[in-house]
Amino acid sequence: MILSFIVLASYCFTLYQRMVQHVHGKPFIYWNVISFLLLLMNVFLPAQFMTFHLW
Repeated sequence: MILSFIVLASYCFTLYQRMVQHVHGKPFIYWNVISFLLLLMNVFLPAQFMTFHLW
């Protein structure tokens, strides 16, 4: 649950940088990659440690 809020905050921060601060190029790409990796962690880590609702 906490990691979900961190993922949401990272994507919001990325959008804020793009829209308000007009960040382009490598810093913007780095934040997108970090946000995507957090998203993957949010999907796969709980699946490894929880046995509730196995599909």
